[in-house]
Amino acid sequence: MHNNKRPRKIVFSIEIDSALNGYAIGISFVGIGLFLLFNPTYFFLPSISYIVGAIIGTIGVLGTGLELSKSSKIKGMDNLCLGLISCGIWLASYLYIKTLLANIISFLFLIFGCYAVFLGLIQGAYSIIFNYKMGKNEKDRKGIGALLSQSILFMTQLCSLIIAILNIVKAVSK
Repeated sequence: MHNNKRPRKIVFSIEIDSALNGYAIGISFVGIGLFLLFNPTYFFLPSISYIVGAIIGTIGVLGTGLELSKSSKIKGMDNLCLGLISCGIWLASYLYIKTLLANIISFLFLIFGCYAVFLGLIQGAYSIIFNYKMGKNEKDRKGIGALLSQSILFMTQLCSLIIAILNIVKAVSK
């Protein structure tokens, strides 16, 4: 048998092409999640639009975060994601289940979630400052531009994560 599968075209390098594909998929999914957040009647039932948007947005955030963690010097996004997801589980339980047992169990999610959120934020801020100082020490004087670009990158990750969480909250509340 002859294999008709053509090899994938490499544009830059395997690693760079893989990262660019990962960014494109992740950002596309975040954009689609945002689209569904603002167009809840797209699938005619808002709850379906919110659920699909939450799933796609979450995959986009996780995929983009994974690619960024491979190439970025900013640390803490994994902890921030886990923390926000844990806090979201606690919030859903608190708002919709409202039993003593659910409150006791979900309280553990609140504790872990708050810890992970603040750990991720502190790690992100520290890594931005650390990377800026290391760049100055190595005579790699990129100036305020490097600090600004890393800060914008961190804020972009944070905003896309918040969009996914808003979709999840809307899906649960419908």
